[in-house]
Amino acid sequence: MIRGPICHFFSSFVFFVFIVCIGAAGQMPAQNAPAPPFSMVTFHVNAHHAPVPMKVVRVMLGDQEIPLDTPVPVEGMWMRTISVTLQNISSKTIVKCGISVMFPETFAAANGPVPSITMSMGKHPKHALMQRDGTVRTLNHPETEIQILPGSSVTFKAPEGADWDQAEAYKIVNSLSKVNIVMDLIYFSDESRWISGMYYIAVPPPALWQEISPEDFFAAAPPAQQ
Repeated sequence: MIRGPICHFFSSFVFFVFIVCIGAAGQMPAQNAPAPPFSMVTFHVNAHHAPVPMKVVRVMLGDQEIPLDTPVPVEGMWMRTISVTLQNISSKTIVKCGISVMFPETFAAANGPVPSITMSMGKHPKHALMQRDGTVRTLNHPETEIQILPGSSVTFKAPEGADWDQAEAYKIVNSLSKVNIVMDLIYFSDESRWISGMYYIAVPPPALWQEISPEDFFAAAPPAQQ
């Protein structure tokens, strides 16, 4: 057992080292995930085959409009600031529509689902919720009615989860240079719909939907001229 002055010195030394370590720990930066670096990103719209009921008329990052198919500088958590404005160029009133923002460079690198940001607005028409037995599904979240008249526009803004999806994309590929904006679905006030380039009209169950040509879909009235 250590006694006397040597014991006192040893105790003082241990206490000094403890204080120094505590002070150093308090000065260490928080171990957060590093912010995405500066990079050049090209935004592209996947417009499917013409005619398409809606078109992208503007993409914004914050208060800056950005050109499509042209590299633009981005830095930090830029996806939280994105907004996309679409215009109804069909002859029908739209009651629900949605788009996705995707990172195509993650498609081949991911071992599971790829991160993407989905934005939608409007309310499903009744036929969209109908099942083959004629019953109607009940949604577990409320929807707000909208009416996007021919020629009018609507703006989608990034949801709260945009930061998470962007961070996940950077985990997969380290650097991003491409972003795709994809129109997902459109429902019209007459119960018809457009999904990923295909046109459908509502029919009685159990069939529910019948695919038709764009020409037949717009036979009642031509698309709005822009």
